[in-house]
Amino acid sequence: MMAEDLGGQESSSKCSSTQMMAEDLGGQESSSKCSSTQMMAEDLEGQESSSKCSSTQMMAEDLEGQESSSKCSSTQMMAEDLEGQESSSKCSSTQMMAEDLEGKESSSECSSTQMMAEDLEGQESSSESTEDIPEPQDSEEANEDTKAKTPASRSKKKEVPRRSPKTRLASRKRQNVNSMEEDKGPKYRAPRSKKN
Repeated sequence: MMAEDLGGQESSSKCSSTQMMAEDLGGQESSSKCSSTQMMAEDLEGQESSSKCSSTQMMAEDLEGQESSSKCSSTQMMAEDLEGQESSSKCSSTQMMAEDLEGKESSSECSSTQMMAEDLEGQESSSESTEDIPEPQDSEEANEDTKAKTPASRSKKKEVPRRSPKTRLASRKRQNVNSMEEDKGPKYRAPRSKKN
């Protein structure tokens, strides 16, 4: 398990199967879901034991469609039993985070660690996956500290902002209001006077 310090405050969150969290960013709602799945296959002869863990965390973008950055930290470890067999461990973690209306980033980091060990006989194998997700913070200073402490090995991705249906509806309403205001102007009355 790993615990990271964000702005001098340490907060850890453990997720074994499913975790959901909702937060309010500048008056906008954003949901974050973290699902972790583990599959384990054992050979009765103790030859091979594989474990796969995929963890996905997504945070919705706000209504204004600000940019969302992605940070991911994955740790893989392999252990061999006394018989010399190999136990493979694969872990993929994906995370997205959105910015609020004020332009302040809410940082959410996901670190996934998986370890596998076999006993002396190679019959049984245990697989554990733990995730520690620090709570997002809305302060700019905390985010600057977080960026400074973030290792360069972590991948940062930027996605094209997507407009939500609510945003499209609001833009249509604005267009309708603008068209009504223009209709009341001289551009709309002039054609009527010509027709009369």
